Amino acid sequence: MADLPHEVMANIISYLPPPLAPYACVNGLFRDFIEKRTFSKAKTNSAAAEIAQFNNILAAPRRRHLLRELEFEVVLPEPSAERAEKFQNDAEAAEDNRVFSEAIHALFRRLHDWGDISPDSDGAATFMLIISATGVAWRGSEKYINISRPGRDRKWRCKPPGRYTYRRLEFVGLEELPTVGCIKGFDEWGRFIHPSAMATMLSALPNLVHMTFECLPVVRRMRALFDSLEDGMSALMAALARIPSLEEITLTYGRHPKDHFWEPEVRVLEAEGDRMAMALRQLSRLPRLRILNLTGYCVLSPDALVMNAKDTWPSLELFRLWFSLLDPYGSWYFKRNEKCRLIRLLGRWDDGLDPDPEILGDTGVKDWKEPNAWCRLDGNEWHDEFRTEPDTAKFNPMMAAIAGMATEMPRLKHAFFNFGEAAFIWCHRQDPRQGLDWEFFFEEQNLVWKPSQALVRICEKRGGSSIVTKSESEFHDASRRYRSMVS
Repeated sequence: MADLPHEVMANIISYLPPPLAPYACVNGLFRDFIEKRTFSKAKTNSAAAEIAQFNNILAAPRRRHLLRELEFEVVLPEPSAERAEKFQNDAEAAEDNRVFSEAIHALFRRLHDWGDISPDSDGAATFMLIISATGVAWRGSEKYINISRPGRDRKWRCKPPGRYTYRRLEFVGLEELPTVGCIKGFDEWGRFIHPSAMATMLSALPNLVHMTFECLPVVRRMRALFDSLEDGMSALMAALARIPSLEEITLTYGRHPKDHFWEPEVRVLEAEGDRMAMALRQLSRLPRLRILNLTGYCVLSPDALVMNAKDTWPSLELFRLWFSLLDPYGSWYFKRNEKCRLIRLLGRWDDGLDPDPEILGDTGVKDWKEPNAWCRLDGNEWHDEFRTEPDTAKFNPMMAAIAGMATEMPRLKHAFFNFGEAAFIWCHRQDPRQGLDWEFFFEEQNLVWKPSQALVRICEKRGGSSIVTKSESEFHDASRRYRSMVS
């Protein structure tokens, strides 16, 4: 039996009814195959009993070596039935942060003791870590709020924001974690984790190969949390840029106003520079990085993206970057086309809407606003999207910066750049010995903008070509091709 091919043994074991553990006693061959299947994925949580069982099961280095995916759930305190339908207050958030900090530190300390697992016959030396922080009430309320609409009999029904919508899990008194060399992949789900906490965890993972993180933005009127998330994302990108083993990164962050009448604020002083753009540029140049996805419509400036003679992107093959229509200096990359009608659309929202106080009750942080207030204060509801024409003074420098980067990526196969819903730029090549082919798609049918000669020269560098189209049907067709390609 010891001479049986692995495929035959795997087929035999596939017919065995669960549980498989008793069959591991047949002989050493059965034990090896069953343990390989049983211990390839593990799931535990931060409860003391679960941790003790987890440590006992994976006490043997041989079993730890079989691990390919570990899901760790941080068990957070559950609110009372009365508090579950209300926003989390400061005291509750502080307690969650304390429990979260202690649980993650204990996990990293335990994994640190495992050391760097030696490669097995398959050449796999590390495993994927998934961290989740959940609770019964983390999904938020299922109740609806009834909002009266002035002058109308019919009420508008909506769900309020979830209990934790405006909270992010942060570390308390924890500036660094024990180094863990046996993790190659990182993902998270459940409760929102603050990007600064993510940066601390990433700094302790020197052998990371791929990671995914989504940071949902908050409304801009919540200035303290908004600025904190901006700083945290810059710190997270800087932490990633210090991990040379990374090959694939997917980050989601940002949002652009859909109300084009909205007056943007100055988020970065030009004298200080755009820290997030500088961190992105440094991150994109990692020596082994093959795939970089940064979506969510980030507010970035071209200044820090402009390359210099020493810049190289040796391994990047797929580059996806979504831009907001705003720049961080308080301006728009797009303007109104002169042939576009300027109509102030109020959509379905009316002034004077108020939520039912009996349903909302005590919100703790007192930050819920009815939809029309969100439109006015944050610009993130559909009103009028008339900015469909590129502003040459703003758009051309940004395109020159990203085109200059792309032409210096010798292994690049596809790059996708979105500017809100207004423009989609796709560059690609079939043969690495050829230049990049550029396709510019704009939703504006009466396009006035033309690429500058300097931009054309950059796009046509090393045998590339540039194509500009103003067809709306071609715009949507390109978007469909793009979505099918990256899915």
